[in-house]
Amino acid sequence: MSKLEIGELSDLFKSKLAVTSEHPFLTDPDTIDFVKNSKILFINRGLPGSGKSTLSNRIKKVYQNTVVCAGDDFFMDECGNYNFDHDKLHEAHLSAQQKARQACKNEKSPVISDNTNVKFWEVKPYLDIAKEFNYIVVIIEPRTAHKFDVDKLFILNKHNVPKETIRRKLKEFQVIVPLYFAWYLNETDSLRLNRFAKECLAELLDKCVSFRRDLSNIRSDIKPETLFEYKNQRKLHCTAKFVGKNWLKNSSLRDYVTNPCVSESIGKTFKLEIIGFSVSKRSMAFDVCLKEKHVGKLWGNDLNNHEQLEILEFFKEGNNNSILDRIDFADRAHLTIGIRSGEKSYKAGIDLVGTKLMKKYNELNGSNIKTVQTDKFEIIYLNDCLCYCKLNNSIKINTLFTGDY
Repeated sequence: MSKLEIGELSDLFKSKLAVTSEHPFLTDPDTIDFVKNSKILFINRGLPGSGKSTLSNRIKKVYQNTVVCAGDDFFMDECGNYNFDHDKLHEAHLSAQQKARQACKNEKSPVISDNTNVKFWEVKPYLDIAKEFNYIVVIIEPRTAHKFDVDKLFILNKHNVPKETIRRKLKEFQVIVPLYFAWYLNETDSLRLNRFAKECLAELLDKCVSFRRDLSNIRSDIKPETLFEYKNQRKLHCTAKFVGKNWLKNSSLRDYVTNPCVSESIGKTFKLEIIGFSVSKRSMAFDVCLKEKHVGKLWGNDLNNHEQLEILEFFKEGNNNSILDRIDFADRAHLTIGIRSGEKSYKAGIDLVGTKLMKKYNELNGSNIKTVQTDKFEIIYLNDCLCYCKLNNSIKINTLFTGDY
C-alpha cells in the first residue's frame, strides 16, 4: 500500500476528479449480482459534504442486507440529534470498527465503513477485518465534482463542520494506492476452483507416467495434498498490475495509477475465462485468457526485464531471446493455486509463461511432444517436470476488479 497527501500528487488529484461515471456496483446488473453473492467490505471515504453518506444510502437501497458502520452514529441521541464530542472520537471509531467486525464474523454483506477515512491509519483496521474474514475490499469515494472544493463542502456538509476543519482535512487527505490491482473471485468460486485444481493434479499424477516419474526423482512426497502450499484458497485473484511502494519513480506505473479508466473500473465485475493450467516442480497455476477488447488498459502485468531473464532459463541451449517475441497479450494472466514451500508466489506466473513458450518452441522445431487425453483435459508433457494441461471445456467465472492494500 502506498499513501501520499493529496497535495503532493496533482496528477492523481486531477485523475480522481476526472472519474465521472456511475459506480458500477450501483447500476451494472452483473456487478450487482456478484456483490449480492459475495462477501464485500466497502471502505467509503470522503470529506464532510462530499456525498459520502448519500453514496452509502444508495448502496443500502440496492443491497437490502447492507450493514453501515459509521462513527457519526455514536454521536446520535435517541431523538436523532447529532451531538459531536471530540473527546469521544476515538471511542466512536472503536464502536464502528467493532460493528464491522461483528458483521463480518456473521458473514453479513455488504459491509460499509462510512467514515471520512482521511488517513491510512483510519482505513487499516477495516483492511485487517476483511483479511481475517476473507472479505473483498473495495475502497470507494463519492464521484462528485465538488468533493475537493472547500467552499462547497462547507455549504453542503450536514453537521456544520467549520470551513477551517474541512480545509485541514483536505490538506491531510491521503491518496491510498494498492500494492496491486486484481480481479478477485468470491469465496464460493475460489473454494470450488481449488477443489477442482486438486482433482486435476491427482489425475495428472495418475495418468502421466513420465511426469510422475520425473517428479518422484526430485520430490520425496508427491501427494496432491502436500505437493504445494495452497494459498488464498478462499480468495483467489488474477493480478492485473503490480504497483508496489515506489510507483512514483516509475512513469508507466504512475500512468496506470492515474488513469481514470482504472479508477472507474474499481468495484466492477469482469468475466474471466480459464482455459488450462500449468504444473511444474514448484507451482500450479490456472491459465486465464484475457481479451484486450474486454480488459483494455486494466492489464499491465507484463514481464519486466528480470522476469524475462527468468523465462530464458527454461531454454538451456542456444540463443533463444527471440522466443520472448512470441509472448501474447496477457500470457501471464493466471490464478496461483499452489506454490512450493519457500518460493515466492509470482514464480507461478513465470512457470506458466515458460511452459507455454516451451510448448510453442517445441512445436516450431518439430519436437516430439508427449500428450495424454483425459476426460477433463489434455496433458502436454514437456519434460523436466513441466506440464501444460488444456481444459476440454473452459471455465468462465465472474470476478471483481479492485486492489490489495
